[in-house]
Amino acid sequence: MTEPRTSAKSVLTALANAGRSVYQTLTAAAAGGRDQTGPPWLAFPPRAPKSWLKTVLWCLWLGGSLMSSWAIIDQTWPRFWPGAPMIAAGLLTGPVLLINHRPLTAWRAQTLAWLLLAALPGGGQDWAWPPCPLIAYGAMVVILAAGQGGSVLIGVWLWSSAALALVGRSTHPTVWASLALIMGVLLLVGDLWRRQARTDAALAETSSALAQASAERDASEVERAVLQERTRIARDIHDVVAHHMSIIAIQAQAAPLRQPDLPPETVRVFALIEDTAKQALTQTRQVVGLLRGQEEAERAPAPGLDEIADLVQSARASGLKVVYEPVDRPGQGISPSLGLAAYRVVQEGLSNVARHAPGAMVALHLRRVDDRLEITLRNTPAVLR
Repeated sequence: MTEPRTSAKSVLTALANAGRSVYQTLTAAAAGGRDQTGPPWLAFPPRAPKSWLKTVLWCLWLGGSLMSSWAIIDQTWPRFWPGAPMIAAGLLTGPVLLINHRPLTAWRAQTLAWLLLAALPGGGQDWAWPPCPLIAYGAMVVILAAGQGGSVLIGVWLWSSAALALVGRSTHPTVWASLALIMGVLLLVGDLWRRQARTDAALAETSSALAQASAERDASEVERAVLQERTRIARDIHDVVAHHMSIIAIQAQAAPLRQPDLPPETVRVFALIEDTAKQALTQTRQVVGLLRGQEEAERAPAPGLDEIADLVQSARASGLKVVYEPVDRPGQGISPSLGLAAYRVVQEGLSNVARHAPGAMVALHLRRVDDRLEITLRNTPAVLR
């Protein structure tokens, strides 16, 4: 006796769960879900472009729907009072105005209008549904399916089928059964529309991500090419400049050892050459390290106005007679970049004098003019020996 009771209890439980699911589905369609905006071309009042043409079409549709619905309702259902058919036609036509802004609310309002129409007694025509509101009802279903999903769509189909069946209960069952089937097909079309839109959005997002990744890859390749070129330049500098500067420093250091009887002035010149070569070699190694992107590369402070005095001393030690007038207040109002540029200009000028006018007199003058720095370097003709 235990098994039949258990079996009956299982059946009752399954029926209760099924009834609960149907109730939740109907409730979700009747009171749940979210209104989502439909396609812009269905908006009323219409928006640009050609808003006047859309307004005319809307007015023609609403007027035709109202008049045709009034005529069919007046012939199909008994007249309780003179304005009843027009009120019923207005209840069926009015929700169409919300089809774009609030399609779910529009569907609920028209479904309620169908149910109210079904509550009227009488009606024995073979076709009991006004065509224009019925077409608008199908459009609402498609737009709903394009924006909704899940149990809401099933509830929409159940409510729509029940409302249309009650309205046409006096017609042949195959007629309203066909309408219920058409509503299901329209829901399927709208759901496919929604899935396609989501797929297109996902593809667009993927394409954007791929384009960004491609751009980053191209930027990485450009950066890699720049790094390779910098490495090549650094290698050339190290192989050519640093090698020769090392040889100059070694030869200048070895010269007094090979010739012990050299005059003191010549020894000082060789010492100056050695120090200059070592400084150039150090700076070359710093530049090579920076070009190679080495984090541990030595980064000495950039020379500025204060180091111009050292340049003058080196030029004097090499045989130039330099008269130097430094700028007044050198540390005020002069940026480091401007100081570096001034240092390089003076360095190049003294080097040119040493190469092309050895032994000449040099007058170097630095003067501030507002936010500018003027550098004047003049030399006499070379001293012929």
